[in-house]
Amino acid sequence: MSSMSSMSSMCQVFFSLGGRHVNIPSNSTTWQLLAVAEALQNRRLGNPGSDVFISAELALPDLGYEKSVNALQRMLELLEISHFDLVLVGAGNSENSGYLGLD
Repeated sequence: MSSMSSMSSMCQVFFSLGGRHVNIPSNSTTWQLLAVAEALQNRRLGNPGSDVFISAELALPDLGYEKSVNALQRMLELLEISHFDLVLVGAGNSENSGYLGLD
C-alpha cells in the first residue's frame, strides 16, 4: 500500500469514527494534501451535508503576506476546497511542526 493510500485510508477511518476536525500544516507534502483531499471527497460522497472543520496552520517558512497567500492557495487547490474554517498564523510549537492533526 502506498503512503498516499495509507494516509487516505487513515483519514477515512477517522471520519467513519466521527472525526470532524482536520488541521493541515502548510508544509504538508503534495501527496499528503492529495490523500486528505481524497478522504474528504469520499466523506462528502458517503455523507453529504456533514460538516468537517478544516484548519490550516502556516509553517514558519510560509509566514509573510505573499508566502502565506501562496501557501494557502496551494493548499486550497490541492485539497479541492473553497475555504478554511480557521487559519493559524504564528511560529507555533516547533516539536509538532508538520504534524497532520486529526481531532
